Amino acid sequence: MPSKKIIPPHSDGDVFDFCSENIYRLHIPIVTGEEVVFEIAGSSYQLEAGSLYFTNVSKEHTVINNGPTDRIHLIIEAKN
Repeated sequence: MPSKKIIPPHSDGDVFDFCSENIYRLHIPIVTGEEVVFEIAGSSYQLEAGSLYFTNVSKEHTVINNGPTDRIHLIIEAKN
């Protein structure tokens, strides 16, 4: 995700809901910064580089990159 960009609020659909046990979206931030905020279901998070995150993208979410560096994540979709 380029520097100074926003992914508008959206939902990726029920197929990604944890309760449905269909598909899990995993994020591993490779390059990020303190100015990058991931908001999901009304809560804000800063995802740290090198960590693994389960994300329930069936909920409304947005990403705001206010930093000077592009955000790069490895995103994995795993089917249960």
